[in-house]
Amino acid sequence: MKLLFFTFIFILSNQTFAETHSPKEWVCLMNNAQSTHNDYSSRNENDKFKHCGLSCVLAYKCGIKSSASLGILKEILDLFTPGDSDIEDLKANKYGIDLVLKHNVRDQKTCDQKCKSRYF
Repeated sequence: MKLLFFTFIFILSNQTFAETHSPKEWVCLMNNAQSTHNDYSSRNENDKFKHCGLSCVLAYKCGIKSSASLGILKEILDLFTPGDSDIEDLKANKYGIDLVLKHNVRDQKTCDQKCKSRYF
């Protein structure tokens, strides 16, 4: 919870991010990021699956740029907090986003199926 709060504070204070993301994307992230994060965090699945699924769901709901930005900022935040920053997390995020971008995935069930086939 703290991680997402601090990530949103960072996003809100970053003028470049604010200029490249629409208000609709902001509202979508604020409405969906925490609940989607909680859903994936509560599952007894491996970490890379969670990164992939979360990024995929946020990409189709809130946009590719928003999902990518949030994933990158979370890993940056992990560098300065007790979190575990990992390049493999970013690769899993990218795979989840690519499911939306390149394969037109538009629902959580398909995100989960594709991410499980990759990370199990």
